[in-house]
Amino acid sequence: MKRNTSSSVAIGAWAILLSVMLAGSASATLLVGVLTRDGIVIATDSRLNRVTPAGDHQVFSDNAIKLVSVQSRFLVAMCGKSGIGNKEIWRCIEEMEGKFTRTTNIEGFAKKLAKMLSKAYRAEYGEDSKEPSITLMVAGYKDGVGRLVEVLVPAGTTRVLHTTDEPGMVWCGEGGMIIERLILGVDKRVAEDTRWDEEDKKALGKREFVFPLAYVVLEDAIRLAVLAIKTTIEWSEFIKGDATEPELFHPTVGGPIDVAVVTPEGTRWIERKSVLGLKYR
Repeated sequence: MKRNTSSSVAIGAWAILLSVMLAGSASATLLVGVLTRDGIVIATDSRLNRVTPAGDHQVFSDNAIKLVSVQSRFLVAMCGKSGIGNKEIWRCIEEMEGKFTRTTNIEGFAKKLAKMLSKAYRAEYGEDSKEPSITLMVAGYKDGVGRLVEVLVPAGTTRVLHTTDEPGMVWCGEGGMIIERLILGVDKRVAEDTRWDEEDKKALGKREFVFPLAYVVLEDAIRLAVLAIKTTIEWSEFIKGDATEPELFHPTVGGPIDVAVVTPEGTRWIERKSVLGLKYR
């Protein structure tokens, strides 16, 4: 799931919340993006889950790669289905790196990436596949302005979520339910409850915290992104669902936290797990 915030007001009314959910978000991950005037931060967890034929959730790995740098100019974070065929999404993206020219800006990069990955997805699974979708957070610059773009696969669509001129915060993945409760005051399942009318949703929206991201420096944005994921991981060790649906919660967020930033000068890793012998940017 995804939520955004304006630069100097609360995250927004629940009516807006329902309209800006990431359409392709998945259950087993957490990506967080924070935009300031100075640059863009993306942080991810490293847990990879799988569902057994019996429906049980298992932790498959705590060292999955969900964030990569492309040409030292773009950041790509991955949420949803972890691979196309037998190849992880990050490997697919790295193989495509040479197909982008050095003059390609963030919007051109996002659109071409969406097209190439969607084509590969449909070739592998077919046009009418019921396989889970893939959501990407893609960050970079165009004409001196940073943009965070949502890419949906296999839909092949893109949209700009925030810019450095209009800072904001977004997140994707079921782990975001804890962030929602901390920042919004209640998770999206409450907002989607049909027993609430529009006035009720507006009342719920008044409980949201204010994030003056237009005045937050990049260093603090890094701390915010890491805190969001770290808090989710630590809470997940103790939370076992809720009173009505305890079986629906699974510890889908965990492992090391990868963090990188992109500024007009390019990408820079702030924190990255060590994977011996593995080449990834």
